[in-house]
Amino acid sequence: MIKIFINILFCIIETSFITYFLETFMSSRKIKFSLSINFLIMLLADLFITFFKTQFYIQLIVFILCCEMVLCFFYNDKFMKKTFATILITIVTILPSLLTIYIISWTANINLMDFIENSDKLRFATNILIKIIQFSFIKSILSHIKKDKYSIKTPFLLIYSLIMIISIFAVISLRESLLKGHIVTNLCVYIMICIMVADFTLYIILHFMSEINQKNLDIEMKNMTIQQQQRDIENIIHEYYETLKIHHDMDKYITYAITLIEEHEYVKLKDYLTSFHKDHIGTAKTFIKTENKMFNAIINKKLSEAESKGIKISCNIYDSLHDFDGIEDLELCIIFSNLLDNAIEAKENVESPEIKFTIFRNAGYICFKLENLVMYNILESNTELKSTKSDNSIHGIGLKSVNELIDKHDGIFNIRQKDNWVSAEVMLLIHKK
Repeated sequence: MIKIFINILFCIIETSFITYFLETFMSSRKIKFSLSINFLIMLLADLFITFFKTQFYIQLIVFILCCEMVLCFFYNDKFMKKTFATILITIVTILPSLLTIYIISWTANINLMDFIENSDKLRFATNILIKIIQFSFIKSILSHIKKDKYSIKTPFLLIYSLIMIISIFAVISLRESLLKGHIVTNLCVYIMICIMVADFTLYIILHFMSEINQKNLDIEMKNMTIQQQQRDIENIIHEYYETLKIHHDMDKYITYAITLIEEHEYVKLKDYLTSFHKDHIGTAKTFIKTENKMFNAIINKKLSEAESKGIKISCNIYDSLHDFDGIEDLELCIIFSNLLDNAIEAKENVESPEIKFTIFRNAGYICFKLENLVMYNILESNTELKSTKSDNSIHGIGLKSVNELIDKHDGIFNIRQKDNWVSAEVMLLIHKK
């Protein structure tokens, strides 16, 4: 009776570890309050393995099926990740257990089957040691996954899952050979250690390859974004210079309009003025005026876009950038194009959105300050300031570009929040010509 109670207690402990692993490894549950059901299903599977004397591979199949069923019915995430979690928890459960039993059986010079069947103090202590090792493995894996910036991609996940399945079959074959006396215990221990080292090494290799691929993808996406921004900026600059050309040739256009009035061609005049306003004047508005024409074009275009969306605009320009040569014009435009896009995006859920833009000079720096209203503390809810856009492929690329460009020119970039005002502050060194 005591032996049964102790075995049930160890099953409960092991099931708690498994449930903790699945709950932490997976993203979220489909159904609320399903944790107790998950625990019960996994506990029944563990009790079956402990008390029903069936073949080892059948025990493993039951455990794997129960684990996969729990993940498919109660958890979100992709099927491949669920399968990977099932295989991983199977490996973590059986490998430390069997290896510990083999080592103690070998060092104590006890027949493996006798050791498994025995319920003396050594077997009890072994079970305690096994649970400690299992928990240590689980904590280590979860800690690594939590800190890891790059997850293994699906193709690599599939490869590694297949390798671990092969490892499970190898462990089953090894156990059967040991019980039948085909190999000795010490050789079994060495092979098990080799299997564990091989699994870990392959995981590191595949993870490293996945990390390289992810970094390359990030670089490619960032380059595509910057190229698109450059095209947008070139279009805005073109529009700006077209407007300057219109202003220069204004006398010609006015003369033609006066001619139409003198000839009483009022219908033609109306059509001409309508077409002229649509094609040449547009809705552009001047919010800032510095000696950097490219910068003027970009900022005025973005602020006009913001105003058209109901955002109140305030600008205070205390420096004309007349001797500012600390950064390329295009790079300066990319920085503030990104920051203004973020400020405009933040208007959502703000009752009276507002943007303030300030330029001033301080201690050898040109200082740019962009402020906008928000509804909550973004620094608490989004500590890494990643994008909240629905398109995951462009998360954070804008701010990465901003940071890298400012760092490239030994500038300073800070994001602060006071009450409901968020301010992005950029300080760039002045390199006088």
